[in-house]
Amino acid sequence: MSTVHITKGSELVKGSPAEAVASTEMAVPRRRRRHQRGMTTAEYAVGTVAAVSFAGVLIKILTDPTVSKLILDIILWILKKIAGF
Repeated sequence: MSTVHITKGSELVKGSPAEAVASTEMAVPRRRRRHQRGMTTAEYAVGTVAAVSFAGVLIKILTDPTVSKLILDIILWILKKIAGF
């Protein structure tokens, strides 16, 4: 049976190849999770900035008198089609 060297933290330990694979498989997800914590926060920040920007553009568009009149005309046209005026 072969022996491999496994690093656990800062110490070097001898073990079987299966232990080496198990050790690296358990260490990788922990590193990935630590790395992804910050990414999730960054994604929320970018999403929040995008949503606020989109809301600002919508407010600017919808408060424009020309757009307001167009929306009112569309609503009245729909009501006339439904009511049969």
